[in-house]
Amino acid sequence: MTVTTQNLLKYLPIDDKIRQETLVKLAGYSPQQKISLDETLWLMVHELLMVQSQYEFELALLEIEKGKGEMDNQLYPRIKEQVYMRFLRDIAENKEAESIEDIRLSLQKLIKKNTGKQTVKKTN
Repeated sequence: MTVTTQNLLKYLPIDDKIRQETLVKLAGYSPQQKISLDETLWLMVHELLMVQSQYEFELALLEIEKGKGEMDNQLYPRIKEQVYMRFLRDIAENKEAESIEDIRLSLQKLIKKNTGKQTVKKTN
């Protein structure tokens, strides 16, 4: 799966105004600006995933402390993988939703275009 700059901008918890401005201006960025933006976004994703993994690990430890689970040496790696897989799923779902929306908009344009050109014949 290819993850684009646009996907990352839509996934990350960024102020909506900044997100929209960046998405609009993205096409005019130089190659170096795009690389710099991509690096920054991927660093943000990495930090977000690490913080989420740590948070979920601490929750798991609390559950173990309450006797609702067992500690093993694969607990943290397993949680990290779950967080990463959830990130990939969320990105894929976002891309799928965008694709469906693009198809819907294209169909609406096509219907609008064809409705204006065709006349309906009534049969009795």
